Amino acid sequence: MKRYFLLLLIASFALPTIAQRNITEDEWDEMYITKPVVLEFYANWCAPCKQQGSIISRLAQEFPEIDFYKVNIDREKDWFSYETENGAIPLIVFYYVTEERNYVVRKSSVAGFMPYSELRDSCQTILRRYNAMKRKNTIPLKKEMVQSDTIIDIDGVKYTLALDGYVDMGTSVKWAAYNLGANRPEQIGGYYAWGEIETKREYNWYNYKHVIASTLGSVNVSFRRYNIYTDKLNRLLVEDDAVKQHWGGNWRIPTQDDYMALIEKCEWKEFSLKGVNGIIAYSPQKHNAIFFPLTGWMFNGLNDKETVGEYWTMDLPLSSYSGVCDEAYLFYISFDDGSISARDYTGRAVGLPIRPIYDPYGH
Repeated sequence: MKRYFLLLLIASFALPTIAQRNITEDEWDEMYITKPVVLEFYANWCAPCKQQGSIISRLAQEFPEIDFYKVNIDREKDWFSYETENGAIPLIVFYYVTEERNYVVRKSSVAGFMPYSELRDSCQTILRRYNAMKRKNTIPLKKEMVQSDTIIDIDGVKYTLALDGYVDMGTSVKWAAYNLGANRPEQIGGYYAWGEIETKREYNWYNYKHVIASTLGSVNVSFRRYNIYTDKLNRLLVEDDAVKQHWGGNWRIPTQDDYMALIEKCEWKEFSLKGVNGIIAYSPQKHNAIFFPLTGWMFNGLNDKETVGEYWTMDLPLSSYSGVCDEAYLFYISFDDGSISARDYTGRAVGLPIRPIYDPYGH
């Protein structure tokens, strides 16, 4: 027991910490912003500043994608005067890049103390806008044939393997060449909990967006949305569709029926692309093909990456549930038994990749 406690103690000291760093105006002038930034102008004699600093230190742990800096106004009087008109502190200034090519940086500021919830919302906003800019470079071209596509041979028949854009696989929708968050077919891309639009470091029920945390551990777990007892929704709304929010337009997450149609219309074969194992779907009707890498699934760590591929659909199996619907349908492929299915489901808090589709009818 003592040895176990000692190991925990050592591990706690070994963990890296994420916090604000003091910065001077000279350092700031030399800085090239590549990610969102939050500047806090403060003074040691300011009581609200101490409370604000505590909140920002907490947010620095929650938002590792944002750089947080502190500016002491007693040491940087000229800088502070430039940033404010009324001299109120604490002063919070937000920066984020909206265009990389021409290096366009947006800026906003709030004078006076900001509560945790408001400051967290502001951090989410600048991160969302920054990510929107980054995502512009990862959306596949909206055309069916692109120069990078390649020809493969399957049992003596030639097929066009999509490496970019979207492709007609003989179903009512077009299928993206790669996953959300990737930029090549062999990349897994991001892992997302069902109904969440951003990736996370950890996936569990305690940080799942739609669960009411106070009900965890009880017999009747409650959900804020997609709950059989309240809204009775069994399909994602637009605001909770990660593909729609990231790629926009007519892109969306596939439904269970979309995957079932793909399974029916295509042939399937184990395939390795650039050393990555997965499965290839190829259409005898269209002579097109797309690659699905093995992905595993995220829940308290990464699981089964070398043996299964799992991808979210938009749908919940509400009709078959008499109790709480805490699971969602997925597209499932297995190297262990060779199975391919769109009828399996798993917990909504699990992190899975997503293969976008382009729906010409805008459903």
